[in-house]
Amino acid sequence: MREDVNLDNNKLSGLYPEHAPARLELISMDGKTIYSRQLNNNKDRIIISTAAYQSGSYMIVLYHNNRLVASRQLIIN
Repeated sequence: MREDVNLDNNKLSGLYPEHAPARLELISMDGKTIYSRQLNNNKDRIIISTAAYQSGSYMIVLYHNNRLVASRQLIIN
């Protein structure tokens, strides 16, 4: 995942998976997967609306071949 992740207007954007196919997940701090998306093209730009999520800390994780390849913390205010 590239480092230029932005949170603006309740949308998370700027995630570009370098490994495709891959699976992107947004996980709450209690370990629940609250968003999951299969990625089949490493040229896709991913935008996730965060408006429906409660304020707090989350983890963004990227899996390739069922192996964790990247993770980032996300804080929603």
